[in-house]
Amino acid sequence: MKRKTFQTLTTAAFSKMSRLQRPDADYTPVAGDVALFECCADSVALPLISAEGVAHTLQPGQRFFGVLGAVYGPGDLEGYVPESLDAPLHVLHASGIVGQAAPHSMCKGAVLASVRLLSLVLGENGQVLHTTNSEPAAASVPATLQGRVLFVGGTDAQAGTRQLAEAIGQTLQNRGYQVARLRINGHGPDSTWKNHALNGANTCHSFEDIGLTSTYMLTPAALQQALTDLLSQAEMQRPDWVIVEMEQSLLQRESDLLLNDPRWKSLIAGVALAASTPIAAIGGLQIVEHAGHRTLAVGGSMLDSVLMRSEFEVFSDVPLAMPSALRKTLLPQLSVHLRNDWDAYVLAAS
Repeated sequence: MKRKTFQTLTTAAFSKMSRLQRPDADYTPVAGDVALFECCADSVALPLISAEGVAHTLQPGQRFFGVLGAVYGPGDLEGYVPESLDAPLHVLHASGIVGQAAPHSMCKGAVLASVRLLSLVLGENGQVLHTTNSEPAAASVPATLQGRVLFVGGTDAQAGTRQLAEAIGQTLQNRGYQVARLRINGHGPDSTWKNHALNGANTCHSFEDIGLTSTYMLTPAALQQALTDLLSQAEMQRPDWVIVEMEQSLLQRESDLLLNDPRWKSLIAGVALAASTPIAAIGGLQIVEHAGHRTLAVGGSMLDSVLMRSEFEVFSDVPLAMPSALRKTLLPQLSVHLRNDWDAYVLAAS
């Protein structure tokens, strides 16, 4: 079936411009396809957040518009796009991402709402509506960003990656740098991320901005294209530094692909690591080093404990990213042209 991309719409406008069609017998589910779903009769109540940011609780038998997608999230949640509609479907994220939950996600008393796909949503031209952005894809990473990108990753999803990225961004801003912040992976759309991201950045962009429900299970080429597109969006604001935030752990599939892709080696100035324990930090340092990058600083929830900080310092001389000391530990490791030299840098890089 042919697919047509669409821009973000309010629920009312979306309902007026679309029509419904039952899937053909040969329909193959694809991440990003928009459809009408119905809560199964034996399903639990379903919490959803509309396009306008309004929370709803749908009961069994009620219908809603959602999108097929894959999710890798906290609480042992993993789900993916089913190979066919014969597979059981579940709501994987409150934004309306629907997919097939992995068997382990159904264990340990996990409660997921069961749904069924009623109809695909078609646009005026009869093609299936799809979330992927219709803008032309960026051909390559902007040359002006070479060596200006900081990766911020964590040893686990609760290590404090977001807080570390914010602290680094604020440190760079206080020095006079223009900062862009990117969210390249996560467990689904996050309506609050941009509000927090702007605490340590002049501009921010997330994978939702290019029409992705998540980056989980993207092919390596598609993941590379997603980051390239986000970097191209950031480059329009002429940043001095770009912080790429990897919300999932360094061992998670997409984080691992990004860290070990040789095409990013000249792009990345260094990695800041968030860790929850000293032993996790030591392991994280080895992963970063094995991928060919240098670790600029270690931060995260581990820093809340004096004992953990002391234990880490016995085994490593990588600076700790204490908020009060970031200016002294991070900035000396970075060398970049200030914003007023940006035009000259563009000419030299092109």
